[in-house]
Amino acid sequence: MRTRLLTFSMLFGFWLIVTERLHWDSILVGIIVCAFVTQFNRDLLVSGKDFPRLTFRRARILLRHALQMILEVVKANIQVVRIVLSPNLQFNQGLVIFTPQLTYEWNEVLFGNSITLTPGTLTLDIERDVYTVHILEMTNADSLVGWAIQDNLRKLEEDSP
Repeated sequence: MRTRLLTFSMLFGFWLIVTERLHWDSILVGIIVCAFVTQFNRDLLVSGKDFPRLTFRRARILLRHALQMILEVVKANIQVVRIVLSPNLQFNQGLVIFTPQLTYEWNEVLFGNSITLTPGTLTLDIERDVYTVHILEMTNADSLVGWAIQDNLRKLEEDSP
């Protein structure tokens, strides 16, 4: 219920910004439309079982994750540029299938998106905690499976001390 109320509030706030009017007819239509959209999409809304409660500790971990992702993207960009600009253009692409053992669905999606955001890798499929990832250079496959990003996401799943 709390999730639906928060979703409705965010949609209604966006409605008020977009309409730029505070007339009763605009507000009434906004309430009806936002209620309908919230009700119609209730199965898509996240719940408490999808991800842990956001605490200060978890916010720090997410910030560390974002900074670490920036560093990983820069490093991967350099590796891809080396491959693309090499005169013989030889690379050893392939598929890596592994299980990072994350509990929450939200963390699984975040990890899959983190892989895809990194140049030279692409998450093809996530099914029952099994990831299928296309990688441009197979010599980096071990570093993908033991990626430090997984450790950050596992820390998100731990209970606060």
